[in-house]
Amino acid sequence: GFKAHLVDMINCRDITVGYIVLRNPAAWTLHVNGCKDVIISNLKIMSDWSLMNGDGIDPDGSENVTITNYFGYCGDDGVVVKTTGRAGQKKPTRNIYVRNSVVMSWKTALKLGTESRSDISNVIFENIDVIHSGRGLALWMKDGASFKNITFRNIRMDLFENNDGDKSGQPIYLT
Repeated sequence: GFKAHLVDMINCRDITVGYIVLRNPAAWTLHVNGCKDVIISNLKIMSDWSLMNGDGIDPDGSENVTITNYFGYCGDDGVVVKTTGRAGQKKPTRNIYVRNSVVMSWKTALKLGTESRSDISNVIFENIDVIHSGRGLALWMKDGASFKNITFRNIRMDLFENNDGDKSGQPIYLT
């Protein structure tokens, strides 16, 4: 069956989220879908590592999203930039800035795609500690969109190999 996201922000504008702790989602924790001008700061996410699909933050079909001082302990991907087309939001994702954060993930700490049904551009991941994670960075271009101007800068990684097949323990994964 369908597992609900803990927080779904749909078609929001000029939103600030911060100074809260989100715990134990059934699926994605914070889904930013079709939003514009979003600031996420000083957010902590704590999820169950045995839960499949327990993403941290998912900017999706959104633009001008800034994520700073984030701590994510995520059962799936820590931050994953997507274009799913959900809720009628088949729009590009652009101008996503993730900075000064710490991410722990059973799967991939910092990711673009899996769902990439529209273009993704102008994404910066900067000054991030990826600790005790199954994979560091990943670009999953599977649905025909293009990725442009993607920057990973000053990313420090401590990875481990889990039982997730041959993709585990890789600092960078491209498909």
